[in-house]
Amino acid sequence: MAAFVQAREAAQEGTVLIRNLNSTLPLSPTAIRQGTLRVSLVGPLADGAEVSGAYIGSYAAAGVPAQSAWHAMNEAVYGAANSTERLRYACGAGVNDRNINTSMIAEAVRLAQSSDVVVLFLGDTPNQVGEWKDRSTLDLLPSQMALLE
Repeated sequence: MAAFVQAREAAQEGTVLIRNLNSTLPLSPTAIRQGTLRVSLVGPLADGAEVSGAYIGSYAAAGVPAQSAWHAMNEAVYGAANSTERLRYACGAGVNDRNINTSMIAEAVRLAQSSDVVVLFLGDTPNQVGEWKDRSTLDLLPSQMALLE
C-alpha cells in the first residue's frame, strides 16, 4: 500500500498544467516570419551538439535524434535549415553546470524581455542520467534553476 501512496505522490508532483492563455499556442510560423511575433529560445537544451539525444529522452535506446530544437524550429519557421533568418537564442546556463553564471542569465533575461514568447529548454542530458547514472533527486541543476527563476 505504501508503494501506491508514493506513486500517487510522484504523479501529483510531476504533473505540469499548461494554460493556453490568449490562444498563444500553437505559435504561428507566419507571424514569426513577418516579425509580428518575437520568439526566443532560452536554455542549454535548445541548441548544441553536446546534448544530442536529450530531446528523445535519456532512456531511448534505439532513438535517433535528428537535430537540436533550435535548428528544427528554424527550419519549420523559415523553411530551410540554412536560411539567414534565425530565431533568437540564449543559452542562459551551462548544460552540466552546477555554478551559476550571472552574465549568462542576464543575457537570457535581456533577450526574454524583448520577446513576445520565450520557449525555455531545461533538463537532463544523456550524460547526466541513464544506466548507472541515476540521481537521487529530480531537481534541476542549480544553474538551470537560477535561469528558471
